[in-house]
Amino acid sequence: MKDLLTILEEYTNEPNTEYAVLITGEWGCGKTFFWKNDISTLISGLIIDGNYFRPIYISLYGYDNVNDIIDQIVIQYYTQRVRKYSLISAIRNLLQKKLHIENFKDIVHSLVRFKNIVICFDDLERTSIPKKDILGYINSLIEHNNFKVIIICDETKIEDDGYNKFKEKTIGITYKFSPDYFNIISSIIDSYKDSKEFHDYLSEKRDIIYNIFKRSEQNNIRVLKHALFNFWKIFNYLFAINHNFLHNYGTEILIFTLIISFEIKAKNPKPEKLREIEAYAKDDYPLLSQMMFERKDGTKIFNQEVLDKYYYDMETYMYTSKTIYKYINYGYFDSREFITDILKKEHSENPELNSIRNVLGRFWTMSDKEFNKNTSNVLDNIIGKGKIENIFLFNKLFLHYLYFIDKELLAISKDELTELFKNGMELAYSNNNLQYNKLDESELYFIDKNKPYDTHYQEIDTLSKHIKDRVKNDWIKDKSTQCFELLDLDINKFIEQINSDELDYLLSKPCFKYFNPEKLFKKIVNLSNKDIITFRNAIENRYKTNFDERDKEEKITFTNLKEKLELYIKGRPKNLSTFIFNELIITLERICNNIT
Repeated sequence: MKDLLTILEEYTNEPNTEYAVLITGEWGCGKTFFWKNDISTLISGLIIDGNYFRPIYISLYGYDNVNDIIDQIVIQYYTQRVRKYSLISAIRNLLQKKLHIENFKDIVHSLVRFKNIVICFDDLERTSIPKKDILGYINSLIEHNNFKVIIICDETKIEDDGYNKFKEKTIGITYKFSPDYFNIISSIIDSYKDSKEFHDYLSEKRDIIYNIFKRSEQNNIRVLKHALFNFWKIFNYLFAINHNFLHNYGTEILIFTLIISFEIKAKNPKPEKLREIEAYAKDDYPLLSQMMFERKDGTKIFNQEVLDKYYYDMETYMYTSKTIYKYINYGYFDSREFITDILKKEHSENPELNSIRNVLGRFWTMSDKEFNKNTSNVLDNIIGKGKIENIFLFNKLFLHYLYFIDKELLAISKDELTELFKNGMELAYSNNNLQYNKLDESELYFIDKNKPYDTHYQEIDTLSKHIKDRVKNDWIKDKSTQCFELLDLDINKFIEQINSDELDYLLSKPCFKYFNPEKLFKKIVNLSNKDIITFRNAIENRYKTNFDERDKEEKITFTNLKEKLELYIKGRPKNLSTFIFNELIITLERICNNIT
């Protein structure tokens, strides 16, 4: 950008210029940043008649009349360090007494005696003032007051039929801003010099930042500045609590922060893409099988875009974080969730998990020897021994291995691969390695949406869903058995279990299906009247929320319980207890009748 600085230096030093300089470029490309960090510095160092030039910056965004701009010029000139609009009247009074000017509008014109003013008008395209009015006013400053004026805007965004006519009269030089992004990034990094550790860290990662920025294809300095500011908070948090984690994963976190920032702030991203970005950000294994898929319209899904756009030549692990995603998207940094993710990640670091990550996330960066070692390790020691907690991870790994076979990277048939995976899935189930809280079906979001037709994959997909149902039913049975014991021990905890729909609770799950009707009856008749009413109210509340599958499976238990209670109170004297039992019977009957 030395040519622009040379142009502006010559323009400022020229004694009699009768035109303004226009700097045009697309939004976010760094025009304003260049003014504040380079142009204003240059101008402040120039001298005329023994006085340094004084740059004045005015953003036209939001202004709807010229008089407000006049006020801002006065404030900027006399109180550059204070921007409180309440000072206008004080400045007005001072200048009226000192300069004997009665009309405040003339104050700006009185500044002609000070020849060291350079005014920058930014955001010309964003002002609601008619362009002929604002350019006419700028022209009067130039012609009648001999001010130097620099205008910054994106001309492509100006929709004003009269603009070009007035531009010819006012603007003498139009410069198309083509920024030197590497130097701009260096300047942004240097703005953090007061934070030595962060500044040094960014300086070390300068090339990575530049490459990610260029690959984003957005050329938006504002987004980059905001992304680095967000990373500053993350960096400071990591630096304070865990130097090791920062050393091991800081680069991956920086890259992820930049990528998500650029992609979320992309021009008008479609809702489908935003959903894909969120799924990518929350996925513990970011590329997985998605990398082989396209959308139905033939365009690449987001994970494939990330691979092709950013990671094609990077030897780095693809880190993802739902905490950072939410921070960038919504502005709230959940430090507790972040530290939980960190501890989980550190806890999960082991050779087997690293092999999975290498196969799923970065196999293209490995040597032949590393590729063979990792793919064999996953097949023999992880798949073959059923050492996986989430059944759907088998689906993703299987698709990768199908891909490797299709590309002739593995010497194994698809039939052999299928049998090996099926045996490993059954082994994972029989060894109780599969965890209910790991049944994250979002793992299949892209697979189900773009599911390939392959008979081998269909076998794995069908088996994984059957095993998922087995794991879920086993968990519900165990959880229901534990819950049942609470009924006469701690009825409040019992109710919390059956009426909460959080992951580890049972509102939407058919827990009563696993309650033995005879044992349930015996527990209830031994409850106090108060606890029977509490139980009655609890099941009534439970059935205010309909879950068809749950309701049908529980109907038999409630029908049997109702029949046993009817026999129990038959012929018994009428008292408060029999009345309360009868109310419970009525509730059970109503629940059963409402279940279709």
